Amino acid sequence: MIEYWKNQSDNPTVEEVYREWVQNRVDLGAISPQTKERYDRQYTQCFGNFGKRRIKNIDAFSIEEFVLKAIHDEQLTRHGYNNLRTIIYGMFRRAKKMNYIGFNIKEVVQDIDFSRNSFRKTIKTEQELVFSKNEIVKVTEYIIKKSPDIISLGILLLFKTGLRPGELVALEWCDIGEDSIYVHRTEVRDKNIYYVRDFPKSDAGIRDVVIPESAKWIIERLRELNPSGQYVFERHGKRLREYNFSQRFETICKHTGVVKKSLNKIRKTYATILLDSNVNDSIVLSQ
Repeated sequence: MIEYWKNQSDNPTVEEVYREWVQNRVDLGAISPQTKERYDRQYTQCFGNFGKRRIKNIDAFSIEEFVLKAIHDEQLTRHGYNNLRTIIYGMFRRAKKMNYIGFNIKEVVQDIDFSRNSFRKTIKTEQELVFSKNEIVKVTEYIIKKSPDIISLGILLLFKTGLRPGELVALEWCDIGEDSIYVHRTEVRDKNIYYVRDFPKSDAGIRDVVIPESAKWIIERLRELNPSGQYVFERHGKRLREYNFSQRFETICKHTGVVKKSLNKIRKTYATILLDSNVNDSIVLSQ
């Protein structure tokens, strides 16, 4: 009996290995709580009964069967599979370091034979991906006509700078220069708690974003509305959250007849406008 339970304790389930791996990544600061939430959702979606299996009973064939079944049953896109693969790599690398398995997970996954039709294809029209010039005009005119408040001004600033929404709501007045915005923070959500992290989504996210002449009136108006706050976007002394802007933008799209798109599509539109204006690729990337 002792030998049996000793073997059980040395042979955790796939889920137990996953939980150890993902928590370890959070504790070391390698991933944010927000990323952990995304991993947890992907795990819950895909692993099911496979997660209950003992790790030492898993072999290369079991993993291939699991991956192909998950792609088929959950109708994963190529992007969805990439997220799943990140989890598989992480947890099984940890399992190997703990001497639970002896195979190289990367080699196993790379040997999986995917067919051309393995992944669900998502086809989006240009209307769903970027805002047309006419849509930008509609949104801008609607906002200005309504005598824009601090939230609507923030949406206009997104169109002018290509900032991520999380970067926008994390801006402090000390980040705003005469001709540029120093971006080095972002909003992070841990479950239902929102806070500002002192570094952006990626190392490349630390950058100076140009404030075009056509946007300087927005900054001036923001200073008039919030002259003494720490953050640029505050209301009643409290920092506004990304969802405040998302909800407002959904309303604006509805009232203007613009095809509903997320705030992140403003960022894509900004990049598209720069490229269409023959701005050098390196400048587009830096912005």
